[in-house]
Amino acid sequence: MVVVLQLQRAGAVGIAMGTRFMMTEESPVPKKNQEAYLNAKTRILRSENSMALPHRLIFNDFIKKRVYNSINFIIFYVTKVST
Repeated sequence: MVVVLQLQRAGAVGIAMGTRFMMTEESPVPKKNQEAYLNAKTRILRSENSMALPHRLIFNDFIKKRVYNSINFIIFYVTKVST
């Protein structure tokens, strides 16, 4: 919350917190998907240029074939999804 207040003071008018809201009980995301993020034994990737907002992805065959090898997609590794 402190970061949000600091951003507001700096002039921000909105924030993107998709992963945090995705993991709430009220989220429309299926429980199966939430559990996949919580129980991921593989790397969680964070994209920086997908639709102008960062996204977190579970590294799997689909991501490896379709996204990871794409020259237009920059991925930064993170060790754990923060909740």
